[in-house]
Amino acid sequence: MEQDQPKYNRKRLAAFGALVLLLALILFLIWWWTRPTAPRSTVQQQPVPQNVVTLPPEQVTPPVPQVPPKQITEGEQVITNLARNFTERYGSFSTDNNYQNLKELSPFITSKLRSQFEKTITGSAGSQVFRGVTTKALNVLITSLTESRASVTVTAQRVETVADQQAIVTYAKLALTMVKQGPYWYVDSAEWKDRP
Repeated sequence: MEQDQPKYNRKRLAAFGALVLLLALILFLIWWWTRPTAPRSTVQQQPVPQNVVTLPPEQVTPPVPQVPPKQITEGEQVITNLARNFTERYGSFSTDNNYQNLKELSPFITSKLRSQFEKTITGSAGSQVFRGVTTKALNVLITSLTESRASVTVTAQRVETVADQQAIVTYAKLALTMVKQGPYWYVDSAEWKDRP
Protein backbone atom coordinates (compact mmCIF):
# COMPACT_ATOMS: atom_id res chain seq x y z
CA MET A 1 0.00 0.00 0.00
CA GLU A 2 1.12 3.42 -0.82
CA GLN A 3 1.98 5.72 1.87
CA ASP A 4 -0.13 8.87 2.13
CA GLN A 5 1.76 12.03 1.61
CA PRO A 6 1.31 14.59 4.28
CA LYS A 7 -1.05 17.37 3.46
CA TYR A 8 1.57 19.98 4.17
CA ASN A 9 4.96 19.18 2.82
CA ARG A 10 8.10 21.21 3.21
CA LYS A 11 7.95 22.87 -0.18
CA ARG A 12 4.45 24.11 0.40
CA LEU A 13 5.31 25.44 3.86
CA ALA A 14 8.39 27.22 2.52
CA ALA A 15 6.35 28.83 -0.26
CA PHE A 16 3.66 29.87 2.22
CA GLY A 17 6.28 31.37 4.56
CA ALA A 18 7.89 33.30 1.70
CA LEU A 19 4.47 34.62 0.71
CA VAL A 20 3.75 35.79 4.29
CA LEU A 21 7.16 37.53 4.47
CA LEU A 22 6.56 39.20 1.11
CA LEU A 23 3.14 40.41 2.25
CA ALA A 24 4.64 41.73 5.52
CA LEU A 25 7.36 43.55 3.57
CA ILE A 26 4.78 45.18 1.27
CA LEU A 27 2.69 46.32 4.27
CA PHE A 28 5.81 47.70 5.95
CA LEU A 29 6.75 49.71 2.82
CA ILE A 30 3.21 51.09 2.48
CA TRP A 31 3.29 52.16 6.12
CA TRP A 32 6.76 53.73 5.64
CA TRP A 33 5.67 55.87 2.69
CA THR A 34 2.34 56.99 4.14
CA ARG A 35 3.37 57.74 7.73
CA PRO A 36 3.46 61.40 8.77
CA THR A 37 6.97 62.72 8.95
CA ALA A 38 8.35 65.46 11.10
CA PRO A 39 9.27 68.56 9.09
CA ARG A 40 12.90 68.72 8.25
CA SER A 41 14.87 71.62 9.49
CA THR A 42 15.42 74.19 6.74
CA VAL A 43 18.11 76.03 8.62
CA GLN A 44 21.24 76.00 6.59
CA GLN A 45 24.50 76.75 8.15
CA GLN A 46 26.13 79.83 6.80
CA PRO A 47 29.74 79.50 5.84
CA VAL A 48 32.03 81.46 8.06
CA PRO A 49 33.43 84.36 6.06
CA GLN A 50 37.17 84.36 5.74
CA ASN A 51 37.62 88.12 5.36
CA VAL A 52 35.46 90.23 7.68
CA VAL A 53 34.96 93.84 6.58
CA THR A 54 34.00 96.38 9.20
CA LEU A 55 31.72 99.15 7.92
CA PRO A 56 31.72 102.65 9.40
CA PRO A 57 28.81 103.37 11.72
CA GLU A 58 25.63 104.38 9.94
CA GLN A 59 24.95 108.09 9.79
CA VAL A 60 21.79 108.95 11.68
CA THR A 61 19.95 111.96 10.33
CA PRO A 62 17.68 113.83 12.69
CA PRO A 63 13.99 113.51 11.86
CA VAL A 64 12.48 116.32 9.82
CA PRO A 65 10.00 118.22 11.95
CA GLN A 66 6.45 117.78 10.67
CA VAL A 67 4.59 120.99 9.97
CA PRO A 68 1.10 120.64 11.37
CA PRO A 69 -1.67 121.37 8.87
CA LYS A 70 -3.00 124.89 8.94
CA GLN A 71 -5.81 125.15 11.43
CA ILE A 72 -8.96 126.40 9.79
CA THR A 73 -11.01 128.85 11.80
CA GLU A 74 -14.71 128.45 12.44
CA GLY A 75 -15.45 131.37 10.09
CA GLU A 76 -13.37 129.80 7.30
CA GLN A 77 -15.17 126.50 7.85
CA VAL A 78 -18.56 128.22 7.51
CA ILE A 79 -17.43 129.97 4.31
CA THR A 80 -16.01 126.74 2.87
CA ASN A 81 -19.21 124.78 3.60
CA LEU A 82 -21.41 127.54 2.16
CA ALA A 83 -19.27 127.73 -1.00
CA ARG A 84 -19.33 123.95 -1.50
CA ASN A 85 -23.10 123.62 -0.96
CA PHE A 86 -23.89 126.69 -3.07
CA THR A 87 -21.74 125.47 -5.99
CA GLU A 88 -23.28 122.02 -6.06
CA ARG A 89 -26.86 123.36 -5.97
CA TYR A 90 -26.23 126.30 -8.29
CA GLY A 91 -24.46 124.15 -10.86
CA SER A 92 -26.89 121.20 -10.76
CA PHE A 93 -30.14 121.55 -12.66
CA SER A 94 -32.35 119.99 -15.30
CA THR A 95 -34.98 121.28 -17.70
CA ASP A 96 -37.55 119.20 -15.83
CA ASN A 97 -37.25 120.99 -12.48
CA ASN A 98 -38.13 124.55 -13.55
CA TYR A 99 -35.13 126.23 -11.84
CA GLN A 100 -35.83 124.57 -8.50
CA ASN A 101 -32.09 124.67 -7.76
CA LEU A 102 -32.09 128.50 -7.82
CA LYS A 103 -35.24 128.69 -5.70
CA GLU A 104 -33.67 126.46 -3.04
CA LEU A 105 -30.68 128.82 -2.75
CA SER A 106 -32.84 131.78 -1.74
CA PRO A 107 -32.02 131.59 2.02
CA PHE A 108 -28.25 131.60 1.31
CA ILE A 109 -27.94 134.60 -1.05
CA THR A 110 -28.19 138.37 -0.83
CA SER A 111 -31.11 140.33 -2.24
CA LYS A 112 -28.87 141.47 -5.15
CA LEU A 113 -28.21 137.89 -6.26
CA ARG A 114 -31.83 136.90 -5.57
CA SER A 115 -33.05 139.53 -8.05
CA GLN A 116 -30.63 138.16 -10.69
CA PHE A 117 -31.96 134.66 -10.12
CA GLU A 118 -35.56 135.89 -10.46
CA LYS A 119 -34.73 137.52 -13.81
CA THR A 120 -33.17 134.25 -14.99
CA ILE A 121 -36.22 132.25 -13.92
CA THR A 122 -38.82 134.58 -15.51
CA GLY A 123 -36.80 135.28 -18.66
CA SER A 124 -36.20 131.68 -19.71
CA ALA A 125 -38.24 129.81 -22.24
CA GLY A 126 -39.04 126.16 -21.61
CA SER A 127 -36.92 123.72 -23.54
CA GLN A 128 -38.35 120.82 -25.53
CA VAL A 129 -35.10 118.82 -25.27
CA PHE A 130 -34.05 117.41 -21.90
CA ARG A 131 -30.85 118.84 -20.48
CA GLY A 132 -29.41 118.11 -17.06
CA VAL A 133 -26.20 118.98 -15.26
CA THR A 134 -24.85 117.50 -12.04
CA THR A 135 -22.09 119.47 -10.30
CA LYS A 136 -19.70 118.30 -7.60
CA ALA A 137 -17.39 120.69 -5.74
CA LEU A 138 -13.86 119.28 -5.72
CA ASN A 139 -11.81 122.03 -4.09
CA VAL A 140 -12.65 125.24 -2.23
CA LEU A 141 -10.04 127.98 -1.99
CA ILE A 142 -10.60 131.16 0.02
CA THR A 143 -8.66 133.77 -1.98
CA SER A 144 -9.37 136.73 0.31
CA LEU A 145 -11.06 137.18 3.65
CA THR A 146 -11.91 140.16 5.82
CA GLU A 147 -14.36 140.57 8.67
CA SER A 148 -17.29 141.19 6.30
CA ARG A 149 -16.24 140.01 2.81
CA ALA A 150 -14.76 136.88 1.29
CA SER A 151 -13.71 135.82 -2.18
CA VAL A 152 -13.78 132.10 -2.88
CA THR A 153 -12.87 129.99 -5.91
CA VAL A 154 -14.48 126.58 -6.17
CA THR A 155 -13.16 123.96 -8.61
CA ALA A 156 -16.05 121.77 -9.74
CA GLN A 157 -16.72 118.74 -11.89
CA ARG A 158 -19.79 119.04 -14.11
CA VAL A 159 -21.52 116.10 -15.82
CA GLU A 160 -23.93 117.26 -18.54
CA THR A 161 -26.54 115.11 -20.25
CA VAL A 162 -28.53 116.26 -23.27
CA ALA A 163 -31.46 114.09 -24.38
CA ASP A 164 -30.22 110.53 -24.98
CA GLN A 165 -26.63 111.48 -25.75
CA GLN A 166 -23.63 110.31 -23.78
CA ALA A 167 -22.79 112.39 -20.69
CA ILE A 168 -20.02 114.99 -21.05
CA VAL A 169 -17.69 115.61 -18.10
CA THR A 170 -16.10 119.04 -17.77
CA TYR A 171 -14.26 120.98 -15.08
CA ALA A 172 -14.84 124.63 -14.27
CA LYS A 173 -14.16 127.19 -11.57
CA LEU A 174 -16.85 129.23 -9.88
CA ALA A 175 -15.80 132.59 -8.44
CA LEU A 176 -17.94 133.53 -5.45
CA THR A 177 -18.15 136.73 -3.47
CA MET A 178 -19.63 136.46 0.00
CA VAL A 179 -20.70 139.08 2.48
CA LYS A 180 -21.37 138.82 6.18
CA GLN A 181 -24.66 140.33 7.32
CA GLY A 182 -25.06 140.13 11.06
CA PRO A 183 -23.71 136.75 12.21
CA TYR A 184 -24.35 134.99 8.87
CA TRP A 185 -22.51 134.72 5.56
CA TYR A 186 -24.38 135.04 2.25
CA VAL A 187 -23.35 134.60 -1.39
CA ASP A 188 -23.43 137.98 -3.15
CA SER A 189 -22.20 137.00 -6.63
CA ALA A 190 -21.37 133.87 -8.60
CA GLU A 191 -19.55 133.68 -11.93
CA TRP A 192 -18.31 130.62 -13.81
CA LYS A 193 -14.71 130.81 -15.07
CA ASP A 194 -13.09 128.41 -17.54
CA ARG A 195 -16.47 126.97 -18.46
CA PRO A 196 -16.57 125.44 -21.95
